[in-house]
Amino acid sequence: MCLAVARSNGLLQPMGAHRAIAVRLLNERLIWAYPIVGIPSAETLNDVATKAKKAERGEVPVLVYDHIGIRDSWMAHLAWLDAQIKAVKTIRVSEAGWALAGMDE
Repeated sequence: MCLAVARSNGLLQPMGAHRAIAVRLLNERLIWAYPIVGIPSAETLNDVATKAKKAERGEVPVLVYDHIGIRDSWMAHLAWLDAQIKAVKTIRVSEAGWALAGMDE
């Protein structure tokens, strides 16, 4: 994730509550990323949304995960979850640079 942030010319801020990582984009927008280990689920998205709401950050939190080894059927389910649940945005760590650059607009 650090490399992806550097590639998008962003700046990592110190870790915040609930292991959230603050990423300051070029346009000064602050994104709160929640990196996880393992396969994301609806329960994980709910947990991130709840923690972000308690932290009162004002931005949609971003759940960052590694998709290597996740079955295609589960990846399709994650894409569906991401489209249905707007309280949390999910991105693959391997695509974080592009995704963060897209949020900079």
